[in-house]
Amino acid sequence: MDKVVVRDKNAILKQKMRQLEQLKLRKLKAERSLAQSQRKLRKLEIENKLLYFGHSAKGYLGKYGKWEPTRPQNLILREFINPLRSTFVYEGGNRGGKTFLLAVLCLTCLRGYFPWEPKENQGWLWKLFGWTPPIKVRIVGQDWKKHIADVLIPRFEDLIPKTWGLELAKMGEIAISQIYDPSTHGKINIVSNSSESSNLEGWEGHLLCYDEPPSRLNRIACARGLTDYNGKEFFSMTLLKEPWIETEVIEAVDEKGDLDTSVYTAHTTIYDNEGHGLTGEGIESFAKKLTPEEKKIRLMGESVFKSGKILHIDRSRHVLELTPQDIRPNWLIDVQIDYHPAKPQYILFYATDESNFHYVCHTIVGHGNGSWIADQIVKAVKTYSMRVNTIYADPLAKSGVLNVVETEYDKIAIGLGRFNLPLYSAGKLKANKGDGILRINSLLETQNKLIALHFFKTCGYAIKQCGGWMFDDKGEPSKKDDDFPECLYRAALLGTEYFPPDDPDDLGEQARNKKVKKRNSITGY
Repeated sequence: MDKVVVRDKNAILKQKMRQLEQLKLRKLKAERSLAQSQRKLRKLEIENKLLYFGHSAKGYLGKYGKWEPTRPQNLILREFINPLRSTFVYEGGNRGGKTFLLAVLCLTCLRGYFPWEPKENQGWLWKLFGWTPPIKVRIVGQDWKKHIADVLIPRFEDLIPKTWGLELAKMGEIAISQIYDPSTHGKINIVSNSSESSNLEGWEGHLLCYDEPPSRLNRIACARGLTDYNGKEFFSMTLLKEPWIETEVIEAVDEKGDLDTSVYTAHTTIYDNEGHGLTGEGIESFAKKLTPEEKKIRLMGESVFKSGKILHIDRSRHVLELTPQDIRPNWLIDVQIDYHPAKPQYILFYATDESNFHYVCHTIVGHGNGSWIADQIVKAVKTYSMRVNTIYADPLAKSGVLNVVETEYDKIAIGLGRFNLPLYSAGKLKANKGDGILRINSLLETQNKLIALHFFKTCGYAIKQCGGWMFDDKGEPSKKDDDFPECLYRAALLGTEYFPPDDPDDLGEQARNKKVKKRNSITGY
């Protein structure tokens, strides 16, 4: 009997052991299946990582940082969908994610929605812009081997979602020159900035991108192709060459001379990408290899051309969202006229407020004689209720005094005199250009790190000329496009200080009386 019981116990124990083994085996198989599924999922996610860009639950860069847009990249992404914007500039230091953003925008336009959105959103961007697929994109790289093959194409290969099935075609054996989307029949064509501009003519499309600065001729040859589709243009660059981009694109003005609102610029530094693919240690290691001047350019993204600029103007700090309607009637207004016999006339209105802060508050550009100049000034004074302090004209307006009875200076004086506005010659002011430049820069940033000179946003030509004024090859202030800079340094030399009006109904007369009593230490007036 005891032996039977023992045998039964042994059988039960063996059965339980087999059950445990089977349970362990099933658990092991489940773990292996889960690991295999996770590996497949991980591979799928990595191969299509752009589809998850900005998803907080994903961490594709691992220890290298966040898989989401940087602050300046977000600025471009938000403004890109604005139909009123047609030209975008993403400029700054090395490793600021510029080529990355270019690739993202190209793929976005190709499919008509941001890749990380639900697939059902496809095409909404085309409707917003009034585009009809297939979409045509052109990218202008710097050269085939060093830039397109080694930098641009690897970025696209890394970002193109594998599930999209895009087809890449080579230009001979050099580099990939075309990316084709079988789903939408859209194409991304890549060309080189080293090509002759004539070879780039004839293209038409929806999006035009430059990875690093193009030549001006190549830009014109390519950009003409955007007109058929009301296309968009994107500059991605560290501005080490092609200074025309700064003056003609970044600082562009419209036909009225106001800042061109169709252009949107975002600035990036290498530090914006810290935590988004770069580490602080890696950045500092790179920084140690650079000179102080190179750090400004390659880390902070300062334009290489700023070192040659005369006036230290930063559009983001010195331009205010104000118009002439914001001029206060008690402010003192100094008017400077840069007269030309053949070129347009340039007139600058320089305001001084109660705290002795100064503003380029209004400008006028146009063709006309002395009488026209006087009329324009009087109209502005009346329209914006200006309290005029002084009006100065370039002594060139007095030229021809031996040949004619009435000079253009006389015409200006007569026109202003009808409204009790006296005119003065800017001869002595003109002779102190160096002091005037120093004075302007001291106002753009005082010793207390305050800004004492601003520009109203409507003074686009003045902002463009003053911001782009540079030293020539001889180290002298350039004569090119120096009209408003001339007006500005003359106005700054006056050293106008605010005083309240005694008679609110006769602001101009009070200003002139005060001017006679007070002399400027620099000019002697």
